Amino acid sequence: LWISYVALRVSLGAFDEAREVAERALKAVPSSDQDEKMNLWVAYLNLENAHGKPTPKDAVGKLFHRACLVANPKKLHLALAGTHERSGDVVSQTDILSNATRKYSQSAKVWIAYIRSFIINGSGDATAASGSSLSAPELIKKAIDRASQTLPKRKVVKVLVQVGLIETREGNLERGRSMFEAILRNYPRRTDIWSVYVDLEIK
Repeated sequence: LWISYVALRVSLGAFDEAREVAERALKAVPSSDQDEKMNLWVAYLNLENAHGKPTPKDAVGKLFHRACLVANPKKLHLALAGTHERSGDVVSQTDILSNATRKYSQSAKVWIAYIRSFIINGSGDATAASGSSLSAPELIKKAIDRASQTLPKRKVVKVLVQVGLIETREGNLERGRSMFEAILRNYPRRTDIWSVYVDLEIK
């Protein structure tokens, strides 16, 4: 209900009123309802990303810092990355995910999101956003290597499988296929991975 009211104010161009509603909502929703609180923070970040003052970047930075003090910071990093992705801000998306890999290096979800950003943004955008001269495939490999060195083995396999799926669905089909073949060479008895790979080949 609160989020719908914020969206209504935004649709009418009443951005200050939308902020007031978001602030009231954050006070009204009980702390025990963490999911609703998170949804409100994300909606508020989306608002500031589009219409923030004095600039969207300043407004988002200030609100994000505030939100991280009271809500789940890892979820907020991933949510803000999604906000930047939807608005086409590749540099900010890559920056927030790079920061997340340092803060939450034991999180498979964070590494998957980070690697996905290089897959979906293509060679030129990915290279520019990372500030590197490496190509997108090289950036992907480098990120996978870092994840493999940081995560426990069971999570590394999860990351590899998910990255393979993302490659086949949103990136380069042949790279995705090659990833699955490499995984299965190392884990030939993993019937669950075989099942995923066979499903992909059938489709």
